[in-house]
Amino acid sequence: MKKETYEKITYIAIALFLMAMLMYAGIHPTYLMGEWDDYSLPVASLFHDHNFSVSKGDVAYFKELFPEWATDIKGYELSGYKTASGAELSWYFPVYSILCMPMTVLLWIMKLPRIYTFSFTNILLYGLALLFAARFVKAPEKKRLLLVLTLAIHPAVFYINYVGAEVCLYALLVMAAVCWYNGWHHRAAVFVALAGTMNATILSVGLVMIAEYLLWLCMKKEKAQAWPTFIRANFGRIVGYGCCYIIGILPMIYNFFHTGHINLTASYEKYTVSKETVFERAYAYFFDLNYGMLPYFPVVLWLAVILLAVALGIVIKETAAKEESKKTDGIAYLKWALTGLVLVLLYSLMIHINSGMDGMARYNTWGSVLFIFGVVLYYDKLLGSSPATEVSSNIPKLLPRVAAGLLCLDLFWSAFMLWWYDPNRAANTAYIFMNPLAVVVLEKDPGLYNPLHSTFASRTLYKDGCYEYDTPVVYFSYEDGSVRKVLATADDAKILLENFSSGSGADAWWEKQVAGLGKKESYISVPKKYDIRGQLPVSE
Repeated sequence: MKKETYEKITYIAIALFLMAMLMYAGIHPTYLMGEWDDYSLPVASLFHDHNFSVSKGDVAYFKELFPEWATDIKGYELSGYKTASGAELSWYFPVYSILCMPMTVLLWIMKLPRIYTFSFTNILLYGLALLFAARFVKAPEKKRLLLVLTLAIHPAVFYINYVGAEVCLYALLVMAAVCWYNGWHHRAAVFVALAGTMNATILSVGLVMIAEYLLWLCMKKEKAQAWPTFIRANFGRIVGYGCCYIIGILPMIYNFFHTGHINLTASYEKYTVSKETVFERAYAYFFDLNYGMLPYFPVVLWLAVILLAVALGIVIKETAAKEESKKTDGIAYLKWALTGLVLVLLYSLMIHINSGMDGMARYNTWGSVLFIFGVVLYYDKLLGSSPATEVSSNIPKLLPRVAAGLLCLDLFWSAFMLWWYDPNRAANTAYIFMNPLAVVVLEKDPGLYNPLHSTFASRTLYKDGCYEYDTPVVYFSYEDGSVRKVLATADDAKILLENFSSGSGADAWWEKQVAGLGKKESYISVPKKYDIRGQLPVSE
């Protein structure tokens, strides 16, 4: 097909996507869940008394502004931190709330329900991000189309009908990624800084961008030029670039002035102390069947790992051979992959991983952006089809085609997952229940899914968070009521043996599994054929 044809398909796909999302948002009311008041009350405050904190007068005005939600605001409990005047601060700096104000005014003028403010703003931001990628990313038309489709058919769709900043963060990071890939340093910095106002972990991307910018600047230095002379000549450029990140620091200054803390969510010990490690949570954010990235784009994730190994091999090999043919691409991909990994690790510092996330974890909606860009924009360059590389073997020519085909299959899988879970806020899931895919795996082969212990407890006992729980925790099959998975320690052996037995004569197998429990919590996975049945005793 001609280049123009791919461009037309890209824009038609974006138009169809936006029409579908507008239809969903129009049919289904905006969903009130979690921290919706932290985002919606500041809108009322900004209109009412033109500040960021929320007072009783702002709450009264909120009921006039959004009358459909008047009964849902019986009082308000935000962060618990207050200004000197007694007004309460939201958990989050209100950049998203500010961005919602134009839509509120537009709906007011059009005499339409203003509760659509947030979903329509989310759709607008989502659409702008897709159009930005389609119009500006410096990549071939085929790859541009693949990138836009991967970004559109994405679990971020689940959060369009939420009152929350996840889609906004997703859109800002998409636009930042486009600018970063194109070498537009200042614009990338501004988008990252804006996103960082709402979640400080995103500023880690800015740290990598700063390091890269300084390296890029140093590479322009001539050998004969003295360093002091070079620094003086570029001092203005460095300061100007650094100023782009001031936006991301403003919330920290604002919070510190009012509360003595630079980040409100990180100021509570219950959100920073856990039995689970940061690396365990990061692993879960990647691979968990309930809220991880893997269930939605498995090809992207596994290609990200494969390309990481390929890129490392290229850099090591060509550094030793003092060649540059593909080393630049290898370093560029490593930059994307490692920056994404650091971002996931940083939001894994927050222990509240079982936190009201239907479908995919809301942090993953924007945390996945860097991996998508890295894989889609570099898979062919690293697997052998870079035009700068001459190859004689057919294998390097075939691999990129296979990868492209698998990425296309990934789109169909992602679309299936969105349809299965329902694009409207993943309505066929609930954050205190196992997601449908997790249920299928637990029914068929429970040994394949070993989540964080708190996640297993949360979705088995149907409790939010569930970081403290008593063992044993037993997951029963939705199909036949038999036991599929048990979380327990050796201290629970008596309870398990007295209250559970096999209906298929496999008591010896069950007793062996229970005997294998140790002092630390561990899982017993129970295949259907053993038919272990029973009930835990009711605690008094």
